[in-house]
Amino acid sequence: MFLKRIGPVLLLCTRCTLADPPEILRESEIRRWGPSQGLPEETVHSISETPDGYLWLASRDGLIRFDGANFRVFRPGEAAKSADTGMAGALAIGNSLWVGGSDYVAYATPDSFRSFTNLQFQSARMPPDPEARYGGAGMQAAADGTLYFRRADAVYKTRPVVLPSGPDVPKLYVTPPGGETFTGFFHGSKQDWAATASGIYRRRGAEWVRLGGPTIRSATLFEASDGVLWALSHDGLFAYNGKSFRRYAVEATISTDPYRAVFEDSDGDIWVGLVGAVARIRDKRVDVLSLGQVMRPGDFVKVLYQSKDGALWAATNWGVLVRIDSPVFHTIGNSASLGEVAIGAIARDEKGRTWIGTRTKGIFTHDGEGFHKIPATDQGILHAMVLVGERQILFANVKGLWLSTPAGTRLLAEAPSQIMNRYRAFSPNYGTHVYYADSQTIYRIPLPLGGEVQMESVADVPSVRSILSGRDGIWAVSSDAGLHQISRDGRTSKCPFQKSSDLRTYTLFELSDEHLLVGTNHGVLVFDRKRRRYLDLPPLFEKDSIFRL
Repeated sequence: MFLKRIGPVLLLCTRCTLADPPEILRESEIRRWGPSQGLPEETVHSISETPDGYLWLASRDGLIRFDGANFRVFRPGEAAKSADTGMAGALAIGNSLWVGGSDYVAYATPDSFRSFTNLQFQSARMPPDPEARYGGAGMQAAADGTLYFRRADAVYKTRPVVLPSGPDVPKLYVTPPGGETFTGFFHGSKQDWAATASGIYRRRGAEWVRLGGPTIRSATLFEASDGVLWALSHDGLFAYNGKSFRRYAVEATISTDPYRAVFEDSDGDIWVGLVGAVARIRDKRVDVLSLGQVMRPGDFVKVLYQSKDGALWAATNWGVLVRIDSPVFHTIGNSASLGEVAIGAIARDEKGRTWIGTRTKGIFTHDGEGFHKIPATDQGILHAMVLVGERQILFANVKGLWLSTPAGTRLLAEAPSQIMNRYRAFSPNYGTHVYYADSQTIYRIPLPLGGEVQMESVADVPSVRSILSGRDGIWAVSSDAGLHQISRDGRTSKCPFQKSSDLRTYTLFELSDEHLLVGTNHGVLVFDRKRRRYLDLPPLFEKDSIFRL
């Protein structure tokens, strides 16, 4: 999708009249990161997100991991013994991270904690691209699961399957129209599309057929979910419906580097990167959001991506990473077929489906057309839930611990009867296990779940509201008894708070290997894990009770 050549940039602004952007764009929250904030390389080619929440930036000088605050650079090409540090792209596919350069493809898989903290790549080599100066040109994961690598001289493909021997060597898929080079390629739902310096082509059988209509040279191509082909080049922005082109009036960028950004968000809106701005196209209306406050004059957006939390990310030509929040947020309520409900838990699976646990009406999931109730999940007031497999949910209510699968819902363990049924809690899904607290005891439940579910008692801690597992053991907060640590040898110790006798703890967040954030009725406190004490800092939101972090 991107041809990796850097050269002189000439900007051409086509004057046009656009409607004032709607309030949802004007009120956007915009943040930026550049070299002064630690961004190590200004030439970013693509953005992706792994299930653990890291953003991955494929750049001219390696793979950059971003956790929202810090950047770290990896060199996937070293596993393939490639001297070229430039990258074609990075794509999170299922539970793996796939990357590619001009002459290799590689993948990394998460550790047992489903984290991509320390990457180990396995790779396969491709024939070198004689036209590549800074790595490959682009990567695309098609709907049928095939991974395509576009280079100037050809397109290669492979199945993104994790094998003990490493990835399969990509095979030659198609070459460009005679005598030309690819500047854009997209494997569509019914056919292949290609862009060259002479125009746009579609593939019929073994032949490339050039499309008639307006002149569109060296374009980036993108096929939206409705089948419309979008093409962005220095000649403008065009939409092709299979019969004719529609031209949209947006500022054009002329450059010897034909990087462009065209993107479809989760609501079906088309976003386009411009000079100093992004444009959103909804129902053929163009609304422009200026990014002039975070970009230098003349800089333009060349990569767009939407993360799982709904935010839009943009990478610019001159080394700025931008996060835009408001335009892509939407609310879920009775208009989304949930009705009037009190929500007790929310989760999102690896396929992007949203799961909502209501307090009394059961658990719902979203299939793209609306929310649908999971049968037999409304048998008591819900306290907590966690996703443990493909459409497998562990949830806990006043009656006990339940498992819901496509085959049905069943009770795994009844709630203790000798105490008041106040709270239930789950830890995150750690891949091999999950922790569960039933108001008086913390259990370890091995995954994946089979016919018989094993529950190993770990420690007795009353009224647990939140659980985390780390290298230094298990951490749990009890509403009444505060923060507890269960060491690897099974010893339980309490970490008291000295300044207030009425402290109530509700939730935990692992800020780092050294610190935990603890949500309390006195705001958010910072806990030093090694020294086992709260830091002498003013609480964040000290007048609020913090129930979720």
